[in-house]
Amino acid sequence: MGKQLKIQPSKLSGVSLARVHLLSVRTIGRLLRQSGIQEISPEQARILNILWRVNVTGVPPISIGILARETQLSKPTLTIMLNRLEKNGYVQRIPSKTDRRVVFIERTGKDRNLEKLYVNIGEKMSEISYKGFTPKEIRQFENCLERILKNLIEYDQ
Repeated sequence: MGKQLKIQPSKLSGVSLARVHLLSVRTIGRLLRQSGIQEISPEQARILNILWRVNVTGVPPISIGILARETQLSKPTLTIMLNRLEKNGYVQRIPSKTDRRVVFIERTGKDRNLEKLYVNIGEKMSEISYKGFTPKEIRQFENCLERILKNLIEYDQ
């Protein structure tokens, strides 16, 4: 095998990613409030977004373990957020019939209007984030982000 090229990324690349994350969460929170959604935080919306993507006809509820992996949240943090979502009537916990250690999360249906609003919020976030980008630049950027995410997930495991 050939020697890998050592790339010296900008010392600020990690800082920039962290700032993008922070400002994205803040912007999503603002857009949620502007849409009249007061009881859902951006982090809770991220959980619901995963449930919206996997919750299609014929697909069983998702386990907390898979939800933790998909959201990149620790189980204790996820549990706190799920408690709030459950208290507000958006999700319910369903114990596994075959394994007492496994708990599944299922939507209750109260989130249907929220799901529609969140699609609009996602479109607005894309509009804000990609202002001035060409479609080609957007594809390239998203491909690079996916590769970075894959590398970080691989390292984390």
